[in-house]
Amino acid sequence: MEQKNLRKTSGMPLILGLAGGVLLLIGTILQSGVSTAYVNYVYSTVGLNITISQNIMLIISVIGFLIYPGIFLLLLLLGMNQPKRGTAFAVVWIVFSGLGTLSGLVNLIHANADLMALSNQLVPGGYYLYSILSLLGQVCILLSCIAMLKRLHQPEGFETPTTANS
Repeated sequence: MEQKNLRKTSGMPLILGLAGGVLLLIGTILQSGVSTAYVNYVYSTVGLNITISQNIMLIISVIGFLIYPGIFLLLLLLGMNQPKRGTAFAVVWIVFSGLGTLSGLVNLIHANADLMALSNQLVPGGYYLYSILSLLGQVCILLSCIAMLKRLHQPEGFETPTTANS
């Protein structure tokens, strides 16, 4: 039977993963009020008499956060003290965070003018504050997974100057 190369989650991958989760949480909180106002604005411009409450958007934001990065953080923390993380974990979350990073960059570059104006009124720091926080969160998770994948391809006990501190 083949011995799998599994590692504990610790050091730099753990810190970057947790930092990414915190940044995404802050971005989600800042974005929730803007999302409610923007959805209601769009509905009114197309003539729909539907109003979305802040509570519904909060529930949607919480569910979205629990799915990603919530599942990532749960799995990351479960593997903290035991060798559970393998190549599949790192590759799957590299794909998710890579797509999230790409989406964040596109949204940052091609921002909707109405959304930006509304964000600038409702959020201190405006649209760019929560967009950049969310983008940094995606990048932290991406770097965390890349560091995990790199660590999996090094022999156990092998430390380079960059991995000696992580």
